[in-house]
Amino acid sequence: MKRVRLFDTELLPAYLVFISLLLFSGRSIGEASTNPITLANFHKVAAIGLLLFLLAIYFLRKGLPRNWPKGLVFFGCFIVVSVISTFLYSPWVLFSLWKSMEILAVFGVALFVLHKSRSDGSIIERYYEAILLFFKFLLITVLAGLILFPDEAIQMPLSDKAFTGYQEGVIPYQLFGVIIQINPNSIGMIAAILLYICIVRIMSSDRKSRLKKIIEIMLLLTILVFAQSRTAWIAFLLSGVFAMVIFASRKKKIIALIVIFSVGTVTYLNKATLYQYMTRGMSETRVMQMSGRINMWDVAIKRFDATDLENKIFGLGYMYANRMILATELGAEDRATLHSDYIDALISNGWSGLAALILSILYALRNILVGLIRPLQANPRFLELGGILIILVVRSITGTTFASHNHFLVLFLIIIVYVEFELQRTSRSSRIHLSR
Repeated sequence: MKRVRLFDTELLPAYLVFISLLLFSGRSIGEASTNPITLANFHKVAAIGLLLFLLAIYFLRKGLPRNWPKGLVFFGCFIVVSVISTFLYSPWVLFSLWKSMEILAVFGVALFVLHKSRSDGSIIERYYEAILLFFKFLLITVLAGLILFPDEAIQMPLSDKAFTGYQEGVIPYQLFGVIIQINPNSIGMIAAILLYICIVRIMSSDRKSRLKKIIEIMLLLTILVFAQSRTAWIAFLLSGVFAMVIFASRKKKIIALIVIFSVGTVTYLNKATLYQYMTRGMSETRVMQMSGRINMWDVAIKRFDATDLENKIFGLGYMYANRMILATELGAEDRATLHSDYIDALISNGWSGLAALILSILYALRNILVGLIRPLQANPRFLELGGILIILVVRSITGTTFASHNHFLVLFLIIIVYVEFELQRTSRSSRIHLSR
């Protein structure tokens, strides 16, 4: 694991992406249309604009990298469909085009890392560690907001504000990002990713550094508990099962089974309390509706089904259609997505865009599996990257992850490049080993 140098000039594209991801205030679709650039989002516009300019200069001088990972190829196809949908079907062409440029900028950074890795493989790990450092920075701002603005950082769950008739949850408050706006689901997911990485890395760390890791694990667990994100918990548990099944030795599997049995026993004895915590006091009907997501998806799909064949192929306008459905048919002007990458992709980019996105994810998962099933290519890094990818895939079902500009898209595209690099590196090592 390489330590990130903060003043590493080769990390400038990453820093610009990080700046573009800092959200200081949310806006409704009406506010975005009447006043697209404000002091609150000027840093984002400037960062994306500068990043695209620098990437254009770099690729004009050096050329694009050859032999892209198939995951990047299909994500590139998704961007192409986004642009087609923008110009053909979006009434707000500039808005949709800007949203396309946001994901193009993140995609360009992945291509930049891929190109540089052909001469310096360490750049991939430096970018990966920089992203994890950025995630830690975001959680630090959450904790700072908790100290400085406790009344705003600790609020009633969104569901309690939106719907009446709830019972009181075990923890009647959720943790929100205040200094930098981050919703509880994203806080929980970031904590889950960092927690998984901490647990994986503590297995191979020396005793001296384990105490620091244990403190970090306890802090991340606390954040995860107070974020009250069901999706984050499910994703974290699934990644733990993945790690145990794939990489754990027989001794560690026995220990893990003992831990699972103990946790399962405690859970069973306190199942009522756990259920109330996980549902945040919601009724069973509301839980089955996934906090209203099922209704949103149903409305959006019916709207999509009523369109003609061309719209079904290319969508209704990238990142415009979903916001208009939310605003006009669901009365949710302040929401930006339909809380599912796959529904958002379908509505915005049609069947072609959805297919490209799914193929990008599947090829990323496929490469992880390739690294796991070849004995001569066994690489502990696949344990870490595979678990993170599982967490991201679970999140994508109920939240923004792959289909638009957000914290997790940056990590996903770098994982695609990282896994491809590790496969090639371990393959070369295997050939050298076999030739001896």
